[in-house]
Amino acid sequence: MKRIVSLFLAFMLLLSAFPFAVLAEEISQSYSQPCETEDASSVLQEEDSLRVAPSSDATYEESLFLPPVAENRATSGEWEYHTHGNKTTITKYTGYGGSVTIPYTLGGYPVTFIGDHAFRGCTGLTSVTIPDRVTSFGNYAFWDCTGLTSITIPDSVTSIGSGAFSGCTKLTSVTIGNSVTAIGAWAFEGCMGLTSITVAPGNSVYHSTGNCLIETASKTLICGCKNSVIPTDGSVTSIGDGAFSGCTGLTSITIPDSVTSIQADAFAGCTGLTSITIPDSVTSIDRGAFDGCTSLTYSTYDNAKYLGNETNPYVVLIKANSTSITSCSIHPNTKLIYHSAFCNCTSL
Repeated sequence: MKRIVSLFLAFMLLLSAFPFAVLAEEISQSYSQPCETEDASSVLQEEDSLRVAPSSDATYEESLFLPPVAENRATSGEWEYHTHGNKTTITKYTGYGGSVTIPYTLGGYPVTFIGDHAFRGCTGLTSVTIPDRVTSFGNYAFWDCTGLTSITIPDSVTSIGSGAFSGCTKLTSVTIGNSVTAIGAWAFEGCMGLTSITVAPGNSVYHSTGNCLIETASKTLICGCKNSVIPTDGSVTSIGDGAFSGCTGLTSITIPDSVTSIQADAFAGCTGLTSITIPDSVTSIDRGAFDGCTSLTYSTYDNAKYLGNETNPYVVLIKANSTSITSCSIHPNTKLIYHSAFCNCTSL
C-alpha cells in the first residue's frame, strides 16, 4: 500500500511540473528568434522624419523635389551626404558659413541635388557658389539663411523646391538660370531685402520683367520684390499665391488692368505698403491677400474702407470702419467684398 501511494505522489509531482517546462521552452524559443528589420532602402530619413521612397514607376510630378533613395551615407568635412547610383545628394551643411562653395564631387560622384533643409538656419552663410552639375534644390534648402545676400542659380538647375529661400531676409538679388522649369510654392517668401529678380534669356517656362518673376504660359506673377513694377503689356493676368508676401520694403504698387485675379496671401504681411492701385478688371481676390498690410491708405464710404483706382476708388470693400457698426451701405461701384470685411461685426 505504501508503494502505491509513493508511486501516485511521484506521478502527480511530474504532472504538475510539465506546464512550466513547456512554458520555459516557448519563452526560450521566442527570445532566440531574429528581429525583423525594415529594408533601409525603402525609406529616406530627412530632418527627423521618414518619407517612403518613390517607386520605380513614379511619375515626374510625384518624384519632383524628392532626393534619390539613400544607399550610402557619409560625411566629408562640413558636408553630410549620400550617394545613389552615380550621383550625390548633400543632406546637411555643418560649417559656420561665410562664402561657401559647394563641392563638385563627394564620395567620388558629382553633386547633383541640394537636399531638403540642407542649409536650413545657417545664419552665417553670406554667399554660395553652386557647381554646374547641380540639377535640383530641395524643399526649404536655404530656409532662414538670414545672412545670404545673393544667389545665382546655374543653367544646370531644373527645379527649385518649395520655400527654398524662404526667410532669407538679407537676400538682395536672385538670378535664375535658363533651364529652371519648376519652382515650388513660396520659394522666396519673406525675402524682404530683395531688390532684383532676373531670369536668364532662353528660359521656356519663366521670364522676368520689371523685377517680377513671371510664369510665362499662365501669365502668373509668382514672385515680386520691393522694386517690382508689374508690366502693362498683358503678360500678367494673375498675382500668384504669396507673390509679395512678407515684402515689408514694398511701399506702393500699381496693378495693371490686364490682371483679373489676386491669389491667396499675395500681399500678406507687406507692412510698409501704403498705396495699391486695383483696377476694375479684377474679378477675384482670394483669402489673406491683404492681411497684415497695416499701413494701407483707404477710401471710405459710409461705414467701410475700400481699395481701388483713381477712377473708381471703391473696387473692393476691404473692411468695416469698426466692429461696432450696426449698418453699412455698400458703394454702387463696388465689385468685390474682401473675405474678412465684416469679421466680428456682431451688431450688423
